[in-house]
Amino acid sequence: MKKLTTNIIRIVTMLSIIVFLKGCSEKKVEIQKEIISPNGLYTAYVYNFNGGATVGLNQCVSIIESNESEINDILANDSPNIYFNTNTNSKEIDIEWEDDSTLKIIYDENLDYLDYVKLKVDIFNGIKIKYE
Repeated sequence: MKKLTTNIIRIVTMLSIIVFLKGCSEKKVEIQKEIISPNGLYTAYVYNFNGGATVGLNQCVSIIESNESEINDILANDSPNIYFNTNTNSKEIDIEWEDDSTLKIIYDENLDYLDYVKLKVDIFNGIKIKYE
């Protein structure tokens, strides 16, 4: 009987650890803004991304084909970022399409969060990215 109780405790402990680790690794996406390109082919997204308990909040900009579904899954898992900022406090960013082939990312160059910018792409799929 004691062996059975010990095995049950082990199983419950392992299941609890699995559930805890699953919750810690859950990725969350909060879309701040989305804008469709003038020709309707692409949508640009500004979003905050939380990679789980061990990763802080990141701010990203991505361009995805407009016909895609499951946008939150794409942004959380395999989104091609064109801008990536690791500062958890930055929400001072905006985007706008100038034309079909130019996306403008607008931010205040005097803010401290620019030290946390890890990625700034200049061209993506033939789309020029301007930073102002």
